[in-house]
Amino acid sequence: MKIADPHSLDTDTILKALDARDQGLSVEEAAKRLSQYGPNQLPVGRSVSPFYLLLKQFKSWLVIILILAAIISWVAGQVVDTWVIIAVVIINASIGFSQEFRAEKAISALQELIVKTAKVLRAGKLITLPSEELVPGDIIILE
Repeated sequence: MKIADPHSLDTDTILKALDARDQGLSVEEAAKRLSQYGPNQLPVGRSVSPFYLLLKQFKSWLVIILILAAIISWVAGQVVDTWVIIAVVIINASIGFSQEFRAEKAISALQELIVKTAKVLRAGKLITLPSEELVPGDIIILE
């Protein structure tokens, strides 16, 4: 049920498009729509391991070129240049790993803040139900 620009439409048009009533859906219709559309939940992504985050820091072409430059410097006998390049690669990987690790933790913390229940009009009655049971056409009461 895709409605173009629903924010600009009046209530009656939205209710008609969603085949809903201003008293809310009946319990039977809500159950039918739940089986038709499935639960209202975001897909849960796999958590990324810290080891993968670290390896990911070395996938950049620039980092690969720097590693190749370090190898060439080592073969050419430029030991100081080799260690400087390796230090730059390690510092870069450390900063990138740190930022991505913190971002993963922030995403996990935000997922914990998601509201787990909703107040909905169903058959003219105000009920509280798990947010996974919301369906298209439900009248949600915001507070």
